[in-house]
Amino acid sequence: MPHWYYVREYCLGETEAPWRHVLLNSFTLEDAELSLNYLKDKNITSLAVLSSDFHMARVRLVYRYYFGLLADSFKYLSTSAEHSAKVYQQLIAHEEKALRALQLKLGLGD
Repeated sequence: MPHWYYVREYCLGETEAPWRHVLLNSFTLEDAELSLNYLKDKNITSLAVLSSDFHMARVRLVYRYYFGLLADSFKYLSTSAEHSAKVYQQLIAHEEKALRALQLKLGLGD
C-alpha cells in the first residue's frame, strides 16, 4: 500500500477526507510532490513523515529535494517490520541501489 493510505487510515479512520484524492500515489517521489502541493495550498509548514526504517535515507533525500531546507524541520519517523535477515538484507540492497539511481536522476550524484 502507498504511504498515503496508512496516513489517511491513521488520521481519519474510515471517514472520507477532502484531500484523499490529492495524495493518491504509488512511490516516494510522488509522495513528496503531492505533499508539497497540498501543504502549500493549506499553508502548512510542519510535517511528520513515516516510512520503513530501511527506506528512510531515500525518503529524506526526496523530501529535501522537494521541500529544500524546510525538510530539515520535519519529523521523520521510521517503522520496522519483522523480516528474516535474508529478506531484510535484500531490502537494504534494493534501497542502496535505488538511492544511488535517485541521486543520479535528481542530479545529486556523481
